[in-house]
Amino acid sequence: MKNSSMQKQLTLLVGVILLICNLVLIALLNYSLSLVLKDLVIPIGDTRIEIYNIDNFSAKLKMYGYIFAFSTTSLGTLITYIILGRYLSPLNKLSKHMDSMDRQNLSETVEISSCAIEIKSLVNSFNNLMSKLKKSFEMQKDFSSYVAHQLKTPLAVLQTRIEVFNKNGHKKEDVEELLNTLSVQVSKLNNIIGKILELSHIERMELKEDIPLDILLEDLLVDFEERAERENIKLEFENLVLIENQEYKKFNVIGNYTLLYQAFFNLIDNAIKYSYKGGNIKVVLKGCKDNICIKVSDTGMGIKDIDREYIFEPFFRGEDFEKLKKDGIGMGLSFSKKVFDHHRAKMQIKENQPKGTVVEIYFER
Repeated sequence: MKNSSMQKQLTLLVGVILLICNLVLIALLNYSLSLVLKDLVIPIGDTRIEIYNIDNFSAKLKMYGYIFAFSTTSLGTLITYIILGRYLSPLNKLSKHMDSMDRQNLSETVEISSCAIEIKSLVNSFNNLMSKLKKSFEMQKDFSSYVAHQLKTPLAVLQTRIEVFNKNGHKKEDVEELLNTLSVQVSKLNNIIGKILELSHIERMELKEDIPLDILLEDLLVDFEERAERENIKLEFENLVLIENQEYKKFNVIGNYTLLYQAFFNLIDNAIKYSYKGGNIKVVLKGCKDNICIKVSDTGMGIKDIDREYIFEPFFRGEDFEKLKKDGIGMGLSFSKKVFDHHRAKMQIKENQPKGTVVEIYFER
C-alpha cells in the first residue's frame, strides 16, 4: 500500500469503513429481532411453535444480512473509486505537468478545472510558485551578468594600462601612473566583491539588539553634517514621536544596529548624491497605531518612471547614470531593501512634490 495511488488507498479505507458499519448494523438488527421475536409463538393444537426458530429463520436472517452487507460494501466501494477518480484527476494532471517542467517552460501556467476549493487553491499556489521561481532564475541570471560586467570594467582598464605601460617603456612617471591606476581599480574590485558578500550575508545576521530609531537617525545625520554643508545641502530631522508624546520604548525595534545604520546610510547618501546645490533633505520619524514610519525626502532630480521598477536590482544605476558621472556601483538600494526585508519592514519609494524622491520605511510595532 505504500506505493499505491491515493485513489486506491482512499477507496480501500472507505470500503473497510462501509464493511464495518454494515456488519455492526446487521448484528444490531439480528439482536433486536431476536429480542422481539423470541417470545412470539404460534399455537397449533397442543403444540406451540416459536416464530424465530421456524425453518431456520434466525440463520437465514443472518445469512441474508451478511450478503446484503457485502453487496452494499462492494457497490459503495466501486462508486467511491469512480467518484474519487473524477475528483483526483486534476491532481494527476498537475503531477504530469510538474514532471514535464524545466527552466524553459516555467512560465507555463496550469489550467485545471475542479469543483474542489482545495484543488483550485493548490493549482493557484503552484502557478504562483512557478512564477516566483522563474523570476528568481531571471534575477540570478541578471545578477550574474551584472557581476560579470562590473568586474570586467576595472579589469579591462588594468589590462589597457599594462599594455600601454609595456609599449611605452618603464619611465618613472609611467610607473607612478600605472601604480595609481592599479590602486584605484583594485579598490573598485574590492568594493564590488565586498558589497556582493555583504548582500549575501544579510539574511544570516542575527536580529537581537534593542535599537532606538531616533538615536540611530540622529547619530547618522551627525555623520553627514560635514558632507551636507560642503555640498550646500540642508539636513533636517523631525522627530514626531516627541511631539506626539508617545512612550519612548514603543519606537524601538529589535534588529541589527550595524545593518540598519548602513541601510539608512545608503538612503541619505543617495539623497545627497542626487540632490542639487542648495537642496533640502528631510528625515521624519513618526509613530502610528500599528507601525513606525520613517520618511527620507529630498528635492533632487528624482527617479524616472522607467527606472522605478528596477531600482532595487543589484548594480542598477539608471539610464542617466553615465551622464551624471556619479560614484557608486548600484548596490546601495538593493542592500537597504534586503536589510529592511530582513527586519520585516516595508520600503516604498514615491515622488516628492514638486520634485525629488520620498523613501518610506514602515516597521511593525
